[in-house]
Amino acid sequence: MPDARHFYFVMAKDISDESKRYEEAIAGHNIAVKYAPNNDEAWVKRGMVLDDWERYEEAIASYDKALEINPGSYCAWHSRGIALDALDRFEEAITSYDKALELVYKVNLKH
Repeated sequence: MPDARHFYFVMAKDISDESKRYEEAIAGHNIAVKYAPNNDEAWVKRGMVLDDWERYEEAIASYDKALEINPGSYCAWHSRGIALDALDRFEEAITSYDKALELVYKVNLKH
């Protein structure tokens, strides 16, 4: 049986993806990160909902939290670049994209 963290994580993702009910999705992600504050994926998903809602500064803060937990998160670096790009912070966006590409390159070298 899944625990509460899993329930809130899935619930929040489904609300965001299918119905665009962002306030409910953010509330669900806030609960997910409360229960699992060291889960980088939960922070990335929270940031993605904030991106969809065009709350870019908050999204960047979520990606930064994910990167504190897991500096090797391609998804956090890439998503951070998207949010920075939306704010016309192009140099910072390029730096984030470069880091994401560097991580992809390292993974591909291992295979």
